[in-house]
Amino acid sequence: MTDEEKIPQDQEQKKAGPVEKRRKKGPPLIGLLLLLILFVLALFTLSAIFIKKEKEENKRMALETEVGKVRKELEDARSENISLEEKLKKVKDEKDGLKIANARIVDEKKALEEELKSKDEELAQLKKTLAQKEDTNTSLEEKISQLNSSILEMMDKISALKKAVAVGSENESAASGIALKAEQAQKSARPIEGFIWTVNDVHNFTVISVGKKDGVKEGMFFDVFDQKSDTKIGKLEVKTLRDTMAVADIVAKTQKIKKGDKIRLSPSAD
Repeated sequence: MTDEEKIPQDQEQKKAGPVEKRRKKGPPLIGLLLLLILFVLALFTLSAIFIKKEKEENKRMALETEVGKVRKELEDARSENISLEEKLKKVKDEKDGLKIANARIVDEKKALEEELKSKDEELAQLKKTLAQKEDTNTSLEEKISQLNSSILEMMDKISALKKAVAVGSENESAASGIALKAEQAQKSARPIEGFIWTVNDVHNFTVISVGKKDGVKEGMFFDVFDQKSDTKIGKLEVKTLRDTMAVADIVAKTQKIKKGDKIRLSPSAD
């Protein structure tokens, strides 16, 4: 090769040198760009993954919070359910108790109604018996009143007979007259005492065993004494007189005055 031929070649080589250098430098820049792009993509990817994970974590925490609330609500509901079951059981027990009490009340009411019916029957029977007793008492009182009237009439007849015998006795001696006067004087000197022949509680009067011959006068008062204890139990006022008896009203009493009780002339009406 000649020198002339070498010179163009050298020139061509000089011209081609920078291009070759630029070609040799090109691939590293592209690699860096690619690496930068990959780094950015990786960074975005990691950021996206991190954000996604953070969102998922927040969502998970929110879900756990919600689950906790739901669990708490469930526990509260269970507690409330238990409380309601206890209340329901209590209400059922109270209802059963009320049923038992109601049944007892019904039984007691039935027993009371039967007892009331029995008492009504007893009361009706007692009223009937009382009416019969009242009729009997009325009949007995009428008989007693009739007997008292008969007694008074008989006493009047006896007094009349005695008076007739005394008047018709012409052979009566003077000694007998003196003795009679002495006896009357003795009677007038001693206190007037006697006893009760009969008592009429309905009309509140008595028949006593002393009369005109004993010095009794209408309006006199007699104290009544119990025949056993001799305790003062009442006071009488003379209303009707006969010779040997009198009818006296009961003006005061502290206990029942009976046949046979003693009487004694009272110094006053008190």
